[in-house]
Amino acid sequence: MKEINSLLSVLINNPRNLFIEKAIEEEMIPIIYTSSYVPYTFFSMERLFPVRTIPLFSINTALADNYLSGNSCAYIRNICEDLLRGKYDFSRGFICSTVCDQMVSFFKNFKHLFQSNFAEIIDIPRKINHVSAELFKKHIENFKDSLGYYFGISFDPLPEYINAQNEYDAIVISILKLLKESNPPLTGSEFHKFLSASLMSPNFLFFSVANEFKTKIENRKGLSHYRARLGVIGECASSPYFTEDYESSGAIVVCRNDWPLSLDDTINENIEPFEALSNFILNKASFSMGTESVDSKAEKILEKFSEYKVDGIIIERLKYCSLWGIKSALLPEALKKRGIPTLTIERNYTYAEGGYIKNQIDAFLESIDK
Repeated sequence: MKEINSLLSVLINNPRNLFIEKAIEEEMIPIIYTSSYVPYTFFSMERLFPVRTIPLFSINTALADNYLSGNSCAYIRNICEDLLRGKYDFSRGFICSTVCDQMVSFFKNFKHLFQSNFAEIIDIPRKINHVSAELFKKHIENFKDSLGYYFGISFDPLPEYINAQNEYDAIVISILKLLKESNPPLTGSEFHKFLSASLMSPNFLFFSVANEFKTKIENRKGLSHYRARLGVIGECASSPYFTEDYESSGAIVVCRNDWPLSLDDTINENIEPFEALSNFILNKASFSMGTESVDSKAEKILEKFSEYKVDGIIIERLKYCSLWGIKSALLPEALKKRGIPTLTIERNYTYAEGGYIKNQIDAFLESIDK
C-alpha cells in the first residue's frame, strides 16, 4: 500500500507525470481540460487522452499576477501561472467551459498560447430546462465535429468509449463507497489523492493502478479511532492536501460534493449517446451553476451526503470565486436550519497555508462535542 500511495503522490505532483510521458511516447495525444462540465469522454477517443488541470505545482502566482486583475479567481490564477511557466506545453488541445465570466475572459485573452493547438470553450447554460438541454446537445455535437475534423478521428464507436468510461468510473465509485462504512479502510485524503491522480493520468494506463488500489484497500483493516465524519462542499479540482489538513485533527472526510458519490454519476448507456453526455454534464453543472434556490441546493447536498452519515460539513470559500462565493455565503444558514453543523473556511487555491486550518477544525470539532 505504501508503494501505491507513493506513486499517487508522484503522479499528482508532476503535470507531465510518468503515465503521460509513456502515453506521449506511444504517440497518443493529450488534451487538457479545466472543468468537469465538458464532454471529456470525447478526449478518450482513438489516439486522444484527457488530462484534468488540477494546478498543484506553483508556490505563488508571480507571473499570472502581471496579467490578471487583483480580484481574479485563485483557480484561474493558478492555471494561468502553470500555462505561462510551460507546465502544460505537452498538450495538443485546451478545453474549458463558461463556468463563469472570469473563465471566459481568461480563455479569450490567453487563447493565443494555443495557436498551434486545438482550443475550444464549451458554453454551459445557466438555466437548465428542455429547451436549453436540446441546444446544449447540439453544441456538444458541433464540438464533436470540430474535434473530429482537427484530429481526424471518428465518433462512430462513441457508445463503446462511454461504456469504458462507466466501467472505469464504477471502480472509482466502489472505492469511495467504502467511506460509508462505520470503520472505513481508507481516509478521505487517500481517496482524494487517488481521484486526483486518476484525473491527471491516461485512463488506459491508470486502470491497473486503480484495480490494485481497490484490492489493497478492500483487504485493509478499517479505521476505528476517529473523532468525526465530515463532508465538504466546495468547487471542483480542489487540492487533496487541504483534505489532509481537514483530517489532521483526527476527523475523516467521507464525502465531497464534487466526488462521484453514486452510480447516478455515470453516463446513461440506454439512450442516444450525445443526449446521454449532455444530460451527464448538465446534471453535474446544475449544482454549481443552476439558478435554483439555496434551500433547494441544501436539500440536494443532504440527499447526496445522507448515506455517508456526516457529523458536520465544511464549506470552502475560494477567494474571488464569482460562481461559488455567494452560494457558499448563504449555504451555512440553510444547512443549520436543517440541523447540520457547518464550518466555513475561506482559503486560496495554492496550498501554502496549513496551520490555521487545523486550528479552525479543532475548534469546530469541539463545538459539536467530537
